[in-house]
Amino acid sequence: MTGSTAGDGAQLSSRSRKPTNNEPPKSGGADKISYADSLGDELTERTLFELAAFRDSLELGDGDPNFPQVGGIYGEVATVQGFERHHIPSNAVQDDSKNNLPIILISKEDHALTDSYRGKQRHVHNPFLPSAIEQKSYREEVASDIDQGNYFEVVRNEIYNIIDRCGHRYDGAIKQYFAALEAYLRKNGVPSAVHKG
Repeated sequence: MTGSTAGDGAQLSSRSRKPTNNEPPKSGGADKISYADSLGDELTERTLFELAAFRDSLELGDGDPNFPQVGGIYGEVATVQGFERHHIPSNAVQDDSKNNLPIILISKEDHALTDSYRGKQRHVHNPFLPSAIEQKSYREEVASDIDQGNYFEVVRNEIYNIIDRCGHRYDGAIKQYFAALEAYLRKNGVPSAVHKG
């Protein structure tokens, strides 16, 4: 597969993906390719479009001036005392080095409030509807969503989770995160999911 260009002419990833039919896989396995991977650059272009519309709909302000407003790539963002680098989505479910993935700086206390914080990822996610047949851990659910081509929905839910828990105090950092995420996706495409126990 060769690289293609997004609507604005930027080069998209030329990461090769095995061709498959355009139906989500019925069961996992090391020799199976995810539905998302089968979509390749088409998924990246769709995700970029959805992210831009979502970012604009949030009407983000500048954030709380008493908090660092820093977002970017993990390996390029320095830590600040009392703050941690928070991956969106969690680096545990993305098939790339944590150093290459987009983050925001968030206080240690606020980080612990997020659904994707460290040990919470292994806990069973209780869906809103009690009739759900299969309950998965938060990490399994996010990895499954990414496999099904729903990377945008995962990012949207993570951003809403931060705003729900922290209000708009990190708006400036979220703006920078969106810029870093767009650059990451244009360069690398949508990352594959990682399935861990």
